[in-house]
Amino acid sequence: MKKYKLDKSYISMGITALLVIFCCIAFYMLFQRWDMFRADIAGIMNILSPFVWGAAIAYLLNPMVKFFQHNFFAPFSEQIAKKERTRFVIARALSVAVSLIVASAIISALVWLIVPRFYESIVSLVYAVPSYIKESNDFLVRILEDYPEVNAVVQSFINDIYIDITSWMTNMQPEMRNILDTISNSVLSIIGLVFDVFIGVIVSCYLLCGKEKFAAQIKRMMYSLMPVAKVESCLRGIAFVDKVFMGFLGGKLVDSAIIGVLCYIGCIILKMPYAVLIAVIIGVTNVIPYFGPFIGAIPSAFFVLMVDPVKCLIFVIFIV
Repeated sequence: MKKYKLDKSYISMGITALLVIFCCIAFYMLFQRWDMFRADIAGIMNILSPFVWGAAIAYLLNPMVKFFQHNFFAPFSEQIAKKERTRFVIARALSVAVSLIVASAIISALVWLIVPRFYESIVSLVYAVPSYIKESNDFLVRILEDYPEVNAVVQSFINDIYIDITSWMTNMQPEMRNILDTISNSVLSIIGLVFDVFIGVIVSCYLLCGKEKFAAQIKRMMYSLMPVAKVESCLRGIAFVDKVFMGFLGGKLVDSAIIGVLCYIGCIILKMPYAVLIAVIIGVTNVIPYFGPFIGAIPSAFFVLMVDPVKCLIFVIFIV
């Protein structure tokens, strides 16, 4: 009797077919229960949000912690403690604490310097909009006084806009309750975000203080699941990505800060309106690669245009 020999290629094709069928069934069930699945994912993300904040804060503060530990607190701890473990704990704890204090001080200083002037610029802009519209209308009338037909079309367009704005403001009163509800929900969301960030700061302290232990545990898990060559390749890739990303992020933040300061100085010298508002917009949008400067220049140029078209042209040349 001839012995039957099982072909491994058929087994491989059968397993592949079963996996495809299982994936199709899973995708169909996911599509049918998408709302429930999305709600579950949102709930899980809300639970994990403080830990995500903590990991992000720890990652961003890690270079600062290393700097303080190696340059300041490691030599200091050698003078006050004899045991190596005690010196390490003192240096690490002081480095984490000082890093958090420095980061909080920088953020607070930026908020204290920027927010009041930013608010003043926004308020003055809102109050000045009617006069800007009138000045723009008068400017168009002067330009188009020799072209009555075009002037009539432009005036009709401006009147329609004015009527729409007036009607919108009149209809806003019944909607105030909805607006107040939206503001209340926004306040609650902000409070929840502040709470998540606060918990994230605590988590970041825990991660920064024991980062070597956590890194060793992750490496141990990777070595238990994958071959040594693949683990080492993954670790080299992670180290490369970390180096490139931190270099890009640090350089981009410094570049954006320099651009924002230079823009503010230039706007002050050129006597541009809303100098702080424009500098903040240019500095923040400069973080976006390639298109950031153009994205920030468009609304900034529009703000200047409402005050003085000639200054708007000068501003665009200055930005370019």
